[in-house]
This record gives sequence, C-alpha cells and structure tokens, in this order.
Amino acid sequence: MNTYDLLDNIEKALDGIDLDEAVELRESEEFDSGWVRIFNIVQNTEHNEKYPKSENDKIREKAFLKAYSVCKDDDIAAFVSDDFGLMFDAEVLGISDSWLEKLIDSYRRSVFPCGRL
Repeated sequence: MNTYDLLDNIEKALDGIDLDEAVELRESEEFDSGWVRIFNIVQNTEHNEKYPKSENDKIREKAFLKAYSVCKDDDIAAFVSDDFGLMFDAEVLGISDSWLEKLIDSYRRSVFPCGRL
C-alpha cells in the first residue's frame, strides 16, 4: 500500500454521498470502535524517525483539501484527513490489521469508508 497513491481516489469517493448520513455512520459505534482501536495501536507503536511528523501533516493536509474541494464540508474533510494520517502512520510503522485493510480498500475502490466496513 502506498497511502499517497490513494489521494487521487478521494474525489470519486465523496462524489454524490449523503453528507449527513456519512457523518452519522462514521460516528456509529461499529465504525468508531474500529478506527479508535487502530489509532491506539499506532499511538502505542514505537515511531520510526525515518518519517518526521511533517510527512504525516503533509498527507493529512492534501487529503483535507481534496475532500473539501468536493464536498465543502469540514467534518467530512476532517474524517478523510484523519484516515489518511492513520493509514500513513500504519504504513510507515508496518502495522497490519484486517479492519485497517478494509479502510484502505474503501479508498482503493473510491468508496468513502463509514458504517460497517
């Protein structure tokens, strides 16, 4: 997986989605518990100094701007930015997980990840 390659799929993933429903599904226990679990794994893994935090910030900013350009919604753009930051860190740290793979696959397929993956 190369997280940078997935940036090009953001526009199609957000094109025509119901923003309110997407936010609701992102905040559901089913999605949120998986996301937070992976986030905690990333936070508890020793970070590789090969990639400074500025690299994570860069991909998050690009993801946010691409998402916002399509949907003009701060919440959705922030979710996309958070996803790309999480996927980037997991890639750098070599973290593998079935839920994370489903999150990544959603972006590969140009589908906004929410609800049950």
